[in-house]
Amino acid sequence: MKKFTAKFLIFVLIFSLNMPAFAKKSVKVESALDKRAVQVKIYDTKSKTELMKMALSVMQDENYKIINLDNDLGVITAVKQSNRPRPLSVKIGCYAGFLVMSALSFGIDAAICWVWIKDAHTPYNVEDTVTLNVFDLNNKQRKIRISAIEKVLATHTMDKTTLKTIQDPESQFYKDFFIKLDKENFIIKQDL
Repeated sequence: MKKFTAKFLIFVLIFSLNMPAFAKKSVKVESALDKRAVQVKIYDTKSKTELMKMALSVMQDENYKIINLDNDLGVITAVKQSNRPRPLSVKIGCYAGFLVMSALSFGIDAAICWVWIKDAHTPYNVEDTVTLNVFDLNNKQRKIRISAIEKVLATHTMDKTTLKTIQDPESQFYKDFFIKLDKENFIIKQDL
């Protein structure tokens, strides 16, 4: 019986180390030109101020807190804090770790390992920082560039310890933001 239990625990340990939560992700290297192509869009507006007002409207609709606004330079910086649930792979990893540690210690460390289960259901604290730059191209056209950084902060302490920083130009954020900015531009052009 002891051999069966030992083999079972070794199997569970090896299985838990090969779970998707521990898998290495391939990193796709993109050039600065590819990133900039996703982050930039040109609009036909009367002035730089009008485009900045449209961007401010969109950011306020998305519950961003405006940190910096410089009309002369055409720069807007905003921050939004939110919570995001943990992915299923992290939850499974926490449960597997709980089961393995409880089994290895014959239930003695079960109360201590229960923290992993509790931590699996605690959402991530996410801080999104967005910076917008507006440039004049000519009398009729203005260019806007968006740069977004998403930081996943420490769960319980809410301190500025960054666990993960995401700066992905393929993110849906840029596409969604420009769609909302296009809608705002349409509303202003139609005087609605």
